[in-house]
Amino acid sequence: MKPVIICFVAGSLLLTGCTPKQGESAAEAIGTIQEAAEVTLEKESETEEETAQEETTEEIAKETAKETAKEETEETTEEVVKDPEVLFFDTFFKDRGNRGFLYSEYKQPQDINLDELYYTGAGLEQHSMEEEERTAYEEASGWRIQYDMIRLTAGQINQHLQEKTGLTLKQMNTKFENWIYLPDYDCYYFQVSDTNDIFDECTEVIHLDSSTVQVKYNCIDKKSGVVTLKKQGEEYLFLANEYEEVFKYSDRQEKISLNDSWEYSEFSKISTGTAVLYHTNRKEPKEIVVCVNAGHGTEGGGSVKTSCHPDQSPKVTGGSTGAGAYTAAAVSAGTTFLDGTPEAQVTLAAAKKLRNRLLQKGYDVLMIRDSEDVQLDNIARTVLANNNADCHIALHWDSTENDKGAFFMGVPDIASYRLMEPVASHWEEHELLGECLITGLEKGGIKIFSEGRMAMDLTQTSYSAIPSVDIELGDRASGHSGEQLDKLADGLAQGIDLFFEQ
Repeated sequence: MKPVIICFVAGSLLLTGCTPKQGESAAEAIGTIQEAAEVTLEKESETEEETAQEETTEEIAKETAKETAKEETEETTEEVVKDPEVLFFDTFFKDRGNRGFLYSEYKQPQDINLDELYYTGAGLEQHSMEEEERTAYEEASGWRIQYDMIRLTAGQINQHLQEKTGLTLKQMNTKFENWIYLPDYDCYYFQVSDTNDIFDECTEVIHLDSSTVQVKYNCIDKKSGVVTLKKQGEEYLFLANEYEEVFKYSDRQEKISLNDSWEYSEFSKISTGTAVLYHTNRKEPKEIVVCVNAGHGTEGGGSVKTSCHPDQSPKVTGGSTGAGAYTAAAVSAGTTFLDGTPEAQVTLAAAKKLRNRLLQKGYDVLMIRDSEDVQLDNIARTVLANNNADCHIALHWDSTENDKGAFFMGVPDIASYRLMEPVASHWEEHELLGECLITGLEKGGIKIFSEGRMAMDLTQTSYSAIPSVDIELGDRASGHSGEQLDKLADGLAQGIDLFFEQ
């Protein structure tokens, strides 16, 4: 085969001007041509190898992309998997006959807003109106029929109410306010040009007893609520529906994550969670952001250690971590009340009450922990407050059990500690904030421990660059009923007012 290849290449070379040099013998010319042919073959071989390699790389890329897409699909599938009971109620509330019961707040079914319930017909069968009936409606209402007409007979409404609440129209405390009733037809009429649909999805089902459940849900306008239902046979009766109180005072919220560029953020070990900034909807906002930090509530936080001080010096006082320690738990689990209630659960309930009062007063509120768990350690919480709030208040209960009363953790009067930054620049502000909070609580009738202050070297204080305080609202023997938490929230809000009036 080799002579044939040489001749073929020689021919191609001669055609392209590769003629033998003057004085060159035929054998020498053939040798030259042979060398050129071998070089050409080598280049062609290299080109084929490169092409094959590129094709292989492309195939690998395609396979990788397929695997990535498959993994992403699997992850997405995992994310949307819900508890079967939650899925049941998702479907339940997609039924228009049930969805309308989420469109108003009521603590008993007699107080359901009928206008909202039947705004789009509640899925009940509609019948066309004859000309005579249309004329009667227009005369009674003073309006021409321009939009979709909802026409419901009193019989339809009574049957629907009985099925869903066990009540009739006559037993309701509410009446149709914006509907027209025509006695001759025993019908209610309403023109609708839009929708009041707010339901998005169910998030949790809580069993209060063997037949009563509470279903938590989200709305498309970012509100959330909880509806109470009682099972009767195969059906559910509506008992109550309430929106979270916070949405009465805040119509805009945003999630805030830890920014790695913020000072001291490098010391955080748990920082994947997000805080929520609630903006007040008051007409005259104070333009002040208060950080409310519900103590504890970070799963796994007790097994992670963070530096006690940003300059890596040891602690100067005892506490949950002893004096001389260089590291402390990133977030401890907290104490447990004598009745078995975890401290983290109570601090969250208290934080929500304080949040609502502050929003109502015109403050914006940065909620470090807005749910049962947030993956933010004490340093991350403090850094978030430093960069997004005007003061930082952490809520706690002490681990003693003699109902000692409330007090704040003051800055230790130890020179080395008070000279360490950022403590040196802010310790006086910390003290003033703590004093104002104790004053507010005392005015609100809350028991105060001793002088209302206990000196303690805390991670929060050591990293705070804004007025910041840990307030202990009692101990594990203290009452923590809803009424008591209301009193505490009122006192704290009064103290915050006092601080910003200084």
